[in-house]
Amino acid sequence: MDEFTGNYFVGAPDVQMMPLMLYSAGAGGNYQIASITALVLLVPSIVFMLVVERFLKADVLARIGK
Repeated sequence: MDEFTGNYFVGAPDVQMMPLMLYSAGAGGNYQIASITALVLLVPSIVFMLVVERFLKADVLARIGK
C-alpha cells in the first residue's frame, strides 16, 4: 500500500494511491475521509503484527539459533 514511487511512475495520473488520498483529504479539511483512509491503512498493519507476535514468541526465537 505504501509503494508510492513505483505506483506513481506506473499509474500517474490515473491511479490514486491511498497515502496520497489521505494527505489530500487531510490538507483539504475533509477529516472524515482522512480518518477512514487512515483506518483502512492501519488495520492490515495491526493484523500482521498480531500474526507475527503469535508465531514469533521468545521461546520460538530462542530455538532458531541452536
